[in-house]
Amino acid sequence: MRFFLVFVFIQFYPCHSQKSSLDALSTTFAKFPVNKSIELDEFFSIGDFSVDRFNIYNDSLLVIKIANESNNLIKYDLVTQKAIGEFVKSGRKSDEVLGFMRYDYYANDIWIYDIVKSGLMIYKYSTLYDSSFKQSRFYKLPDNYYDVQLLDSNTFLTSGNYNSPYWLEEINLLSGTVEKQYVPYSETWPDQSVTKAEKTAYESFLYVKPDKSKAVLASRYADRIQLVNLSDGSYKVIKGPENFEPDLIVMKGYDDANISARGNDTRYAFVRGKTTNEYIYLLYSGNNHEGINRSYGRYIYKYDWDGNPIERLELPEYSRDFAVTSDDRIIYTYDPKDKMIKKGKLDLD
Repeated sequence: MRFFLVFVFIQFYPCHSQKSSLDALSTTFAKFPVNKSIELDEFFSIGDFSVDRFNIYNDSLLVIKIANESNNLIKYDLVTQKAIGEFVKSGRKSDEVLGFMRYDYYANDIWIYDIVKSGLMIYKYSTLYDSSFKQSRFYKLPDNYYDVQLLDSNTFLTSGNYNSPYWLEEINLLSGTVEKQYVPYSETWPDQSVTKAEKTAYESFLYVKPDKSKAVLASRYADRIQLVNLSDGSYKVIKGPENFEPDLIVMKGYDDANISARGNDTRYAFVRGKTTNEYIYLLYSGNNHEGINRSYGRYIYKYDWDGNPIERLELPEYSRDFAVTSDDRIIYTYDPKDKMIKKGKLDLD
């Protein structure tokens, strides 16, 4: 057996040191006007399952993505507090999903962004309260994306296409063509060209307002959100309260290509999020990327759709995910230690 040694010359550049021009016109705040502790009560146990994430449907159904079973999604009735069905198999078959990156609802359908198959799977149901579905359809996506959101039956919104000069793209699901583009990277980095590695430093989770009029990008590695008006393309950036930047490293390889990697001081910022027509709720970690709680949060940052920070909600323990009812009054969380769904009230002033 012969071994080959390949020597590559690499230069390291901390990403945050190059980004003095990023968000030069952003709004920065130092603290939330209100800090509030949320009391949670045990609601129901989910047994031996490990929860990856969950969404609420029609304020009466939790659809839970589990991490250790062949059935990727389980439905729980919030009235009876019992499971009412398992559906959406994990696998390589045409009606199965390999890599969950995002899922949500459109009418009585469930759509899933399969990052492994690089496509969007849509399951059509007569009702989500029935586990049998009418049909499924897979749409191959034209590029790779960090996150997506379905806007209507024919259109989806994407973020994290690092070959694109825009933060967001609106794409026709049937044709795969780009119909609209939002926020050029050149506006947020006005005095320099932007490499793919630098774009990944600010990769963000994508959420939309339920009425589909606005979108918000919640950064993974900085306490930064970017609001985009989908009607006129206007946007604003809000940073804080800690105002920390990504510690990702740009490595310049022998072929002059940029490669990105996490620096030792990389912190996770936002790890999950939910929206209503009134507010944006983002689960905040703030922990080091190598820590055991990097993907969990004890604080939920709440903003309105104009980008104003409203309050910081403190949970009694770390949560993997959460859900909020459409009237902004009830919150559900997942306690990974006790494997328990918990419930609390959000007081509206």
